[in-house]
Amino acid sequence: MDQPHSLLRRQLKKFFGGVDAIPEPRWPFLKAVDQAYVEFDEYRQMVERALDLSSEELLRANSELRGVLEALPDYLFRIDTEGHALNLTQAGAAVVQPPVRVLVDVPLQEAPPGPALQFRDSIRQVRETKSAASFEYGAASADGDCFYEARLLPFVDGDILVLVRDITIRKRSEMEFRAVFENANDGIIVLEPTGRILEANGVICRRLGYSREEFLRMNVSDVNLPEHAATVARRLAMVMERGKGLFEDVNVRKDGSHVPVEISTRRFDYRGTPCILGVTRDISERKRAEAEAAERSAELQRAKTQAEAANQAKSDFLAHISHELRTPMNGIIGMTDLLLDTSLTSEQRDFSETICRSAQALLVVINDLLDLSKIEAGRLEIRTSPFDIVDCLTEVSDLMAPQARAKGLAYTFQAATAWRRVSGDAGRIRQVILNLLGNAIKFTAEGSVQLRVWLVETAERGAVFSIAVKDTGIGIPADKLPLLFSKFTQLDSSMSRKHQGTGLGLAISRELAELMGGTLTATSKPGCGSEFVFTLPLTRATDIPPDEPAAEAAPAEELSPRPRHVLLAEDNLVNQKLGIRILEKLGCRVDVASDGREAVAMAERFPYEVIFMDCGMPEMDGYTAAREIRARLDGPRIPIVALTAHASSGAREECLRAGMDDYVAKPIRQIDLARSLLRWCP
Repeated sequence: MDQPHSLLRRQLKKFFGGVDAIPEPRWPFLKAVDQAYVEFDEYRQMVERALDLSSEELLRANSELRGVLEALPDYLFRIDTEGHALNLTQAGAAVVQPPVRVLVDVPLQEAPPGPALQFRDSIRQVRETKSAASFEYGAASADGDCFYEARLLPFVDGDILVLVRDITIRKRSEMEFRAVFENANDGIIVLEPTGRILEANGVICRRLGYSREEFLRMNVSDVNLPEHAATVARRLAMVMERGKGLFEDVNVRKDGSHVPVEISTRRFDYRGTPCILGVTRDISERKRAEAEAAERSAELQRAKTQAEAANQAKSDFLAHISHELRTPMNGIIGMTDLLLDTSLTSEQRDFSETICRSAQALLVVINDLLDLSKIEAGRLEIRTSPFDIVDCLTEVSDLMAPQARAKGLAYTFQAATAWRRVSGDAGRIRQVILNLLGNAIKFTAEGSVQLRVWLVETAERGAVFSIAVKDTGIGIPADKLPLLFSKFTQLDSSMSRKHQGTGLGLAISRELAELMGGTLTATSKPGCGSEFVFTLPLTRATDIPPDEPAAEAAPAEELSPRPRHVLLAEDNLVNQKLGIRILEKLGCRVDVASDGREAVAMAERFPYEVIFMDCGMPEMDGYTAAREIRARLDGPRIPIVALTAHASSGAREECLRAGMDDYVAKPIRQIDLARSLLRWCP
């Protein structure tokens, strides 16, 4: 502290050895005593000057001094050598309870306990030590408890000067603060900027296992991890600079255990000194919950990884089973088509057509199962491209109308839309409508089947279309309608049911409709028929590639009659025979490679016009073979057409990324190879 008044300095030196020997917590009291010495010195100087004045000036000076003293908020009086209290000011005397004269003037042996004894003890101390004394005391009043601070200073001629100050407001504030301080749910701590602990409530003491006395002898670094000491020092400096801060740390209990805490800090003045107020909250439960959440998240991530791995395994299995199922189906359907192109007796043709129809029905079941698996795995992709919606439905109608008429049903197609050029997945739209028309024809014994398309609403860049399939068939009971779109569900599940099927078609159709952003609904009445309405949004198409319709509709007869030298890379003997026979019927000279390595070697030796490449060959698959051919061959690019039985999403894109130019899915039909030849070597 600053140098005190000379009288106080001499007394401190005499009794304590000097100012530096006084503990720091006593400094506020010394400052108050020092201020009293200064005030007393000023008063003494005024008295001395007054002695030099004339009587008139002395009266005027006394009047001024009296005004100053009466203006003081404190009660000032003097105790003479006989122990009597003599008022120096009257203003504060009335508010001090009980009256000081009562406390001071009573005989020592009659002094009541409490303030009177405190006054008597302090008076004795000042007379014996010739030094100041002070104490605080309380007293009851009509307005509640009052609190005072009394300062006693040695005065002239053995008298004692007493200053009594009303500190009720301060004490009540301190008590309220202490009540809040001690009853808070969180730990509260007051620190010096250096980290020395000045004050702490019971919560933090109990939490860390220290008594309050132990805690107040410590530094905040003593209750933190040793390796965090530098961090704690930086945080204290930051709070003093910025005014506040919020941190997380780990406190160390007296027994060495750890407790995670969140600390909210703020700079504030504590007893006139800039300090740091910290509110610490035990976040053990939160940390435990976070750890459990992290563990759950890790478990979910592991489960997600396992699910993704299982999903990938499922996709790989689908690709494999698709290849294994479609490869023999390719041989059955292809060879049956070739057989039907030969001279057959009526009985042989009937048998061959039965085989073909059965194989096509089996292929539909295989495709439904694969589509369902891809939908459930989230791997079925909707491919958007420009197309003419009326042309698309006309193709479907042309395919299904003969089947309806073969049963004696009337078939009509109506298109009520002037807006035809749209963008969407034409293939999936065909799939939905083919399924709806197939069901309508299957379940209608007499009457009619109708296909309609109309424009529901338009916007600047898109429109909503409705496509309806209506029949006069057997109808569906109202209680069965909720089951209509369920997977693997037949409305007639008896073994003697008339109509066969897997019960997947409508379920897949609705899934496809929703994947395209549309809806599929049904209304029906038993004995009157049913109507299915497929509503979907489509965007306006600005152009339609001119070569797509030609490629789709190209018959084999449009191929120019010239020999073409082609390479067929296929490992399956049945598919080799089928491919050779179809290509030879299309006028090609065919070389065969049994695996990818052989295909690469033959492509380097002969200038083929087209290479038909099976994707799933041993030794070297078709994707790798295509990349090798692209890497090794210079000169004109030889078209490579993929022949694949894989039905997984993205198979076409994978073929194109490998350097192939076109894609034909198995089972292979003559018209598919004819279209590829027309496109790549007309």
